[in-house]
Amino acid sequence: MKQLGVLLIGSAPLIEGIKGFIPKDDKRKDSERLNDLEEAMSMQSNLNEQYENQMKVVQSTLEKVEKSLKFLTYASIGAIVLAFAAIIIALLK
Repeated sequence: MKQLGVLLIGSAPLIEGIKGFIPKDDKRKDSERLNDLEEAMSMQSNLNEQYENQMKVVQSTLEKVEKSLKFLTYASIGAIVLAFAAIIIALLK
């Protein structure tokens, strides 16, 4: 029930935005206005799907970048440890 409330509250700006496209003195038939509303909602749905697909691509790319950065971090730490070991060995000789 709470999720439905959040959904309704979240869709209020969308509904207000759609209302802005329809003039108040619109003389068209209700069926024409309903068709326009359905078309607007369909376009919004398509935009949402495109956005979700783009976000999935971005997320997978960021996951790959994260893996690469982790590898570079571990490699850098390994190089630092080897450098310190080499310095200590050189100082002890």
